[in-house]
Amino acid sequence: TFYARKFRSKLRELLDKVVSNVYFFDPRDLFCDNSMCGAMIPGTRTLAIGDQEHLTIEGSTYLWPFLCSFLNKQGLLPYRAPDEDIKNR
Repeated sequence: TFYARKFRSKLRELLDKVVSNVYFFDPRDLFCDNSMCGAMIPGTRTLAIGDQEHLTIEGSTYLWPFLCSFLNKQGLLPYRAPDEDIKNR
């Protein structure tokens, strides 16, 4: 996983230099440590990764708050406070 992290880091650098409107969300850090990647949701016995390219439903559910946070930080996801929804009804 060390080389894969190094590759993804270089990929991010290249994307930043070449294209200004590309965003790279890498979920591997949520499943990997310095020595290996696991197929389970961390701290559980729940399978998160079905194969090399697909998450399980449980894995998707685990991942979505991290993806939403990433999108929000990039300004790509509109944010509404829960109170705003109630006021606008």
